[in-house]
Amino acid sequence: MRFLSKASLIGVCAFLSACGSISWDSKRFFIVPGVETAPPYNWTCVANQDRAAKVAKWENAVTVVETIKDDIYQSGLLSLKVGVPHIITVTNLDDQARWFRAPGLFAKSSVLKIVNEDIDVAASCLQAVAVAPQKTSEIYLIPLEKGYFDYHETLLSTPMLTELTTMGSVGVAFVY
Repeated sequence: MRFLSKASLIGVCAFLSACGSISWDSKRFFIVPGVETAPPYNWTCVANQDRAAKVAKWENAVTVVETIKDDIYQSGLLSLKVGVPHIITVTNLDDQARWFRAPGLFAKSSVLKIVNEDIDVAASCLQAVAVAPQKTSEIYLIPLEKGYFDYHETLLSTPMLTELTTMGSVGVAFVY
C-alpha cells in the first residue's frame, strides 16, 4: 500500500511539472497580445503555408462573423470556401477574455494576419486568437482543404487535453 501511494504521488508530481512547463512565459510558445502560435513540432503547419494569403486579393474577401456572448458562440457554424480569401471576425461581448481556438482549420489554411485592437500581427502557424472583453479580432485566411473543423472557446493549450477540458462553447467551420 505504501508503494502504491508513493508511486501515485510521483505520477501526480510528474504530470503537474509537465503541465507547468507549458505556460505563458515558456519559450515553447510565441505569444503576442491576442494571438497565440506554437512551434511546428506541436502542430501540422507546413513551410510556406502563408504563401497563398500573401498574394490574395483581400479587397474581395468574404467576411464571416462569429460572436461569443455568455461563453457561447452565437452562430456556431462558419461556412468557408476553399481558395477564397475570408476575414473571420470574432466579437467578444463578455466581460472577460475569450478564445477562438481552431487548430485544425488553421493548419489547413493559409493565414495572412490577425488584426487585434487595430494592430496587425503576422501569424502563419496560428493555433488560437484571444479576444479581449468587448473587442473584435479579425483573422485573415484562405482555406486550403475541404472538411469540417471544430473551433472552441478554451483557455488551455495543452495538446490532447484541450479536447477533454473545453470549458466553453464549440462550433464547426464547414469548408466546401
